[in-house]
Amino acid sequence: MTSMNTGPRGSRPAADNDVYTVLMLISAVFALVATVYLIVRSANMFGGVLPAAGG
Repeated sequence: MTSMNTGPRGSRPAADNDVYTVLMLISAVFALVATVYLIVRSANMFGGVLPAAGG
């Protein structure tokens, strides 16, 4: 097996706020808000978050 030498690679300085980190934070906050919304709506409509046992 041969290894190809592509030459020296320029090192990019690490970004303080990577775009993917920001997108992950936005999606995590959105999922948390949606979960809280569903819990509140379920409690208002059905009187609780979990369904009644045996029914």
